[in-house]
Amino acid sequence: MSLNADHSRPRIAVVGAGWAGLAAAFTLKRAGWHTEVFEQSPVLGGRARKAVIARRGLVLDNGQHLMLGAYRHILELMQEIGVDNDHALLRLPLQLTSLDGALHLSVNTAHPGPLRLPLALLRMKGLSAGHKYVLFRTLLQLQLTGWHVAPDTTVLAWLQKQRQPTALIRLFWEPLCIATLNTPIGDASMALFSVVLRDSLTAGADASDLILPRVDLSALWPEVLAPQLTIHANMPVHGLSAAPGGYRLHTGTGSRPPRQPRQAPDNRAAGRDHAEQGDAVFDAVILAAPARMCHRLLSRLMPNQADNLNGAPITDDHAQPDIDDQRQAALAEKSALLDQLNAFQYHAIATLTVFLERAFPLPGCMYMLKENRQAGHDGQWLFNRSRFMHPDAAIGSVDTASANATTPGAANDRFSHAISIVISHADHLIGTGRDNIANAILSQVRDQLPTGVTLPQVLGFELIMEKRATFAATPGLARPDCVTPWPGLFLAGDWTNTGYPGVLEGAVMSGLAAAQAAQAY
Repeated sequence: MSLNADHSRPRIAVVGAGWAGLAAAFTLKRAGWHTEVFEQSPVLGGRARKAVIARRGLVLDNGQHLMLGAYRHILELMQEIGVDNDHALLRLPLQLTSLDGALHLSVNTAHPGPLRLPLALLRMKGLSAGHKYVLFRTLLQLQLTGWHVAPDTTVLAWLQKQRQPTALIRLFWEPLCIATLNTPIGDASMALFSVVLRDSLTAGADASDLILPRVDLSALWPEVLAPQLTIHANMPVHGLSAAPGGYRLHTGTGSRPPRQPRQAPDNRAAGRDHAEQGDAVFDAVILAAPARMCHRLLSRLMPNQADNLNGAPITDDHAQPDIDDQRQAALAEKSALLDQLNAFQYHAIATLTVFLERAFPLPGCMYMLKENRQAGHDGQWLFNRSRFMHPDAAIGSVDTASANATTPGAANDRFSHAISIVISHADHLIGTGRDNIANAILSQVRDQLPTGVTLPQVLGFELIMEKRATFAATPGLARPDCVTPWPGLFLAGDWTNTGYPGVLEGAVMSGLAAAQAAQAY
């Protein structure tokens, strides 16, 4: 690698302070690289971040997230950063319970690890003996085949081939698939679904554990890590250009390249004056941004890179055909990557947080909801936030002039009891009135509560719609690797070729892979 003459350490820019970008930046900083992170938002965490509701004096999340015990890369990273996982996370043995109590699956940690799931399936409430047998047989067959599935197979096609009863698909397989892949079973990749099943069911006794964040997603670890890094928040990257020995970033409100930042005490405010200090050229760049943004940035590099592929004038006439062939091959490779980035489709996830006058009347942390889209009953999972969030974790000391929450204490008193209902694959709700969505979901919850149990009085609600929450996890989707045809440019994001669907573990895996590739460059 050619190093910047003014620096003894390699310099790398990470574009994006989501979970992928921060994982990459932390890894490189620890390896001795001079690392700077550029984030267009004032909040760290990407699509898994806190959402400040200033008018209520609240801090929520932009969506309720659930992790699995199999997500070892996230858990190890948090420990390395210095997060107290026992404090920040609630870890529960696998349990799936419908709100009405008709369906219940839970593992017994007293059973030996390999027997926990089989015994739990045998004791599962709500399935007939025949359905239990079919489910157990199917999972066993999948394991015996090494969890390998043809890449062009949808989840529904695979289940039908396994002769899964319609009722079993509706009660068991469909909720798990939509929660994991955010893609309907008729469109979802069985190969990706199989990977998650493999890692959660066979990677150890605790791999199937359910892990719930007890603090907001930005506080979980991005904000813990922030003081250890140089992060330029509120600093969008508008373009890249080739420079001697590396790349120059064009940031801020204009098109000028970034400049050497003043080192702020907390390493975050430096980005505010970044565009008004000396030029900075980076030896390498990791684009840890959405695929569409990566497409836009790389598209603008095409002419420069095509013209300067070799970096030296051609003096041998006999070499001209070979050079032309190399240029055409390089351009074809870059065009293919751009096509991959442009091909991604996305699905929305909506999260409805409902504030209650008193505690939710059931004791569990999460419940399955029966979905009926024809009736507007779109919710799939209900999270009882009062049961797992730390008392003040979701109540921020937000500076607000709101009449109903002028102090943190007022917010605490008024919004201490809350539930969140998650609606995956919520594309059809984009543009629908928030009151209409909330009323339909509340009707769904009330209808599915056990007999004699009533929902406490609703004080208010917040609906957060993440329109491009995840990529559509369809069969045969070509996902790019972290190494690009541009020397010194790397990609990170849950949409890269991690082998996982668009989940938090995949994001962290991609960041670690990009950091490793950059170090080997």
